[in-house]
Amino acid sequence: MYSQCREHLSMVKSGKLELLRALIRECLSAAAEEIFRIAERTIIEYEEEMSCSQWVVDSHHRLLHAAGSRSEDVLQMSTSDVKLQCGQQQPPASISVSWEEPDNTVSEPTQDCHNLNTTHPQAASASENDGSQEMRCY
Repeated sequence: MYSQCREHLSMVKSGKLELLRALIRECLSAAAEEIFRIAERTIIEYEEEMSCSQWVVDSHHRLLHAAGSRSEDVLQMSTSDVKLQCGQQQPPASISVSWEEPDNTVSEPTQDCHNLNTTHPQAASASENDGSQEMRCY
């Protein structure tokens, strides 16, 4: 009788051990899937931020280039005015160089910055699942 109980207890223990292993396996698989989902979403967010940052850098570069072109034009006009005045044998008038601030208008960001979720369907589904808002470029 003792050997039967011992055998039965061993079977129960091995059955519980298998259940425990299955539970642990399931929990680890679910955790790994969640980690991969979060990593993928983080990478997509970084790509969106990089795209928007690149747009801002490009925009600033265009503004600086435009401002540089304008200042060169103003200086060229000022030197030609001085040459004309000197050629007319008149005393040179005081030269004033004015700086015009560029318009504060900024062109609209590309479609990529407004709605990047259309290029990354995983991001759209992840955003819908967790309720997060889409990224906006400023």
